[in-house]
Amino acid sequence: MELSYKNFSSCLEDEKMVVIHKNGGPYIHRYDLSGGSLEEYKSLSDAVKREFLEETGLEIEIVKKLGVVDFMLSSDWRDSTQVHHICVYFLVKKVGGHLTSPN
Repeated sequence: MELSYKNFSSCLEDEKMVVIHKNGGPYIHRYDLSGGSLEEYKSLSDAVKREFLEETGLEIEIVKKLGVVDFMLSSDWRDSTQVHHICVYFLVKKVGGHLTSPN
């Protein structure tokens, strides 16, 4: 079993929820909140800001942590049989940048 730490962010821009269109992994071709994995020696807040900027083009500030959830996911798209996801959700607000779509 593999252990996966993730962060996800909720942000409203012009009264609309900012979401991304997934282009890989188990949720390919679906919409999701911006987020990603925790890199070694990086804080959760650094990861949230980095992922949001990379995926949306927006610079953000964390307003508050919304909660933590964990779940098991069958991993047919990887070599392991299961992945235990531990996800931390944040409410964020835009402080700069322009909404873009990643290549």
